[in-house]
Amino acid sequence: MKTQDLVYPPKEKVQDLTHWQLVIGSFVIFAIALGFRLWHLDAIPVPVFDEVFFPKFAAQYLDGNPEWEGHPPLGKYLIALGITIFGRNALGDRIMEALFGSLIPVLLIGLVYLLSSRRSLAILAGVFLLCDGLFLVESRFSLINIFLVAFGLSSQIFLIAGLKQEDYRRTLLLCLSGIMLGASPAVKWNGLGFLLMVVLLMLLVWIVALLFPQSLPRLGILAKIRELHWWEYPLILVIMPALIYIAQWVPHLMMNAGGVPFFWKSFVAVHQHILWWHSSTQVVGEATKPAHPYCSSWFSWAVMARPLGYYFKSENNIFIDVHALGNPILWWFSTASVLGLSIWGLGRLQGVTAYLLIGYAANYLPWAIAKRCLFLYHYMSALTFSIIGLAVVTDLLLRQKQWRWLGVSIILAVLTSYFFFLPIWLGLPLSSSGFYQRMWFMPDGVAGFNWI
Repeated sequence: MKTQDLVYPPKEKVQDLTHWQLVIGSFVIFAIALGFRLWHLDAIPVPVFDEVFFPKFAAQYLDGNPEWEGHPPLGKYLIALGITIFGRNALGDRIMEALFGSLIPVLLIGLVYLLSSRRSLAILAGVFLLCDGLFLVESRFSLINIFLVAFGLSSQIFLIAGLKQEDYRRTLLLCLSGIMLGASPAVKWNGLGFLLMVVLLMLLVWIVALLFPQSLPRLGILAKIRELHWWEYPLILVIMPALIYIAQWVPHLMMNAGGVPFFWKSFVAVHQHILWWHSSTQVVGEATKPAHPYCSSWFSWAVMARPLGYYFKSENNIFIDVHALGNPILWWFSTASVLGLSIWGLGRLQGVTAYLLIGYAANYLPWAIAKRCLFLYHYMSALTFSIIGLAVVTDLLLRQKQWRWLGVSIILAVLTSYFFFLPIWLGLPLSSSGFYQRMWFMPDGVAGFNWI
């Protein structure tokens, strides 16, 4: 299959969507995402999984007595905002996640378009993310992973948009990127993967500029990283992330630590507590006894070996189940795309390909050194970049006449899988046989795989 480099601006004109088709397509994707996330949002009774914790912590901010727990407070502030508007109920607990989750496919569309200038590729990436079940499920409960990904993708949008500007407009957009790079770990520390990603992108560009300057144009818009002023590097990587990260602790510590005179002492103490929490046996577990039955190894996430069961009810042979399960066809094709692009990209430098591979690695590989109990949802940030990879591969197939059938087949397979698994993402009634038809891997089946 003959391919062309994906650089900015494109080397040659290819048939693409119009500007208005991009806008309308993005709006339709947002509307569908919002509809599925708001549909019977309060139907499943609380609490589900970590809803035991997060709504309670959020309500404590409204009561003025927040606890010290294992994550920074920004995600709980957002949940508290929903509770303030809609009350202390399932709708109030979950509404902000639903809104942020509906925006994520649109954020991915914006990011891919800024990177590639290809509207059809951007829409394809948004459709693929819309079809994922884990993002849907996480958006329908009072869990905070959605906030982390939304802030992380926003940081990348502001970064790429800033690279396309000059003077004060570039600096302003880079400041906004830095704020989002601080907001993502202000939800959970693994949001630092987006900051690591930017560092690696900058290193890549400078290495190429120093050792392979003739290849620099192949990096497309990323090559403009070299044009930043020296002071813009610490601005985006250190100053703005640190400001927003520290600032979000102010309400928490003012309520919990005795006011301004004790702020820095309490700031250090609360981070010591978070470090202890992440290394305690409650979270880490022991070699012979995991901390949780749904713990999974980081390397199993790419093939979705161990999803999580969030809710289950059985009555008169009718099952109501909510599984934190991704769209398996989407995940497996996405992983294959990352592997294929990694192999094909060796010795080649291309803007979009280099970007998505670095984004994937920065948000995935650091989990290899983690000692705590890990769950499939920790893969969500990396998944966004593997979905971009699948969109790139599918788009290339669609543009080659002899391979167009394969690109269409991938899209149809992802859509078919989406509608097939939708009942166990939305908690729709299923017969027992219908439920087990969707549990493709039983505990006594394929080694390492267990969907129950």
